[in-house]
Amino acid sequence: MRQEWKVGFVVFYLKDKVNLWWAMMRERKYEPGFGWDKFKEMIKDHFYPISLQKAKEGEFIQLKQGTMSVLEYASKFMELLRFAPTFVADERLKMNRFEARLNPTINERMSVQQCTSYVDLYDTVVNVERAMKEQNNYFNEQRGTKRKGDDQGKLPDTRAESST
Repeated sequence: MRQEWKVGFVVFYLKDKVNLWWAMMRERKYEPGFGWDKFKEMIKDHFYPISLQKAKEGEFIQLKQGTMSVLEYASKFMELLRFAPTFVADERLKMNRFEARLNPTINERMSVQQCTSYVDLYDTVVNVERAMKEQNNYFNEQRGTKRKGDDQGKLPDTRAESST
């Protein structure tokens, strides 16, 4: 697509606040040097000011899996990733950052895995979490079965009733 067409094409799809902003900025398109790159820069400066970018970078730096599922954590990781590109300058740094902030139980199980890409790492972590949940469900079911079986054949405790 030709560079001069991109602005017009995107403007057609602008909605609500962005459309109102463009209505006020529209005259800038006639300035010398205005084009797709300038348009992107203007939008970024207006809708993602430096203060917001710094706040989102801080969120990324502090991000840990915590109580989130792997899916929720990965989604938040990817959402905030764009605000901290220097922390994940290449695939290996991205993988290291993602893995280091996983819950310790998952991270421990990942220590024996050799992943070659972020997608591979993500897929492996999802499988580890699924296996851990299945294991927990199995143990919970086993405990529930034992408890039910332990009570069979016992007479009810009537000591409290007989003392009155």
